[in-house]
Amino acid sequence: MLMVDWLRKYYDKESEIIGWLRVNGPGFADNQGVFFTLGPTENDIRKHFIMNITRKNIIQMCIYLTVRHCIVSNWINDRDLFLLPNSGWEKDIDFQNNCIIFSLFHGQNGISAKHGINNWIPFSAQEVNAKDNFKSNFMSEFIKERKFCKEAKATIQSGRELWKYYHSKIFNHPTALNDASFYDIREFFQGRS
Repeated sequence: MLMVDWLRKYYDKESEIIGWLRVNGPGFADNQGVFFTLGPTENDIRKHFIMNITRKNIIQMCIYLTVRHCIVSNWINDRDLFLLPNSGWEKDIDFQNNCIIFSLFHGQNGISAKHGINNWIPFSAQEVNAKDNFKSNFMSEFIKERKFCKEAKATIQSGRELWKYYHSKIFNHPTALNDASFYDIREFFQGRS
């Protein structure tokens, strides 16, 4: 069974959507088409390339994105498919937490506040000296009680410094977003290229 078939068990049509996971093919060759977004295209919706991310399935969605992107493609594995995971992940809280952090700060997290409410900010507005409260504190509350390894803590701390730096630079900038995501912050400093 393919990993995408495993993921379908966690499809949630009932709960509030906090994002979408775009899935596109089961193998390494398709990885560029696997990302988080708040703005799926009409084509993605029509062809069923997206899955709802909700509070009930966010861990599984983060696991899927992480597994799809944490292994570097090379000439040996570039035609391999991602297969059903064993059940060990269900009790491995460290693995789940690491997948959450990986997903929050990975380049394939295309969540953008330009497309809706950003539920993916891992910090409170006070932690990063934002001028206004964020419209959602879901992610900062979601990860607050979790225990992270030292590498994940270092990643979170680096992210916090990035958000602080961003908020120190945007006070009079007309297009800057208070509820900026990691994607938005990268775009603000680097542009689209």
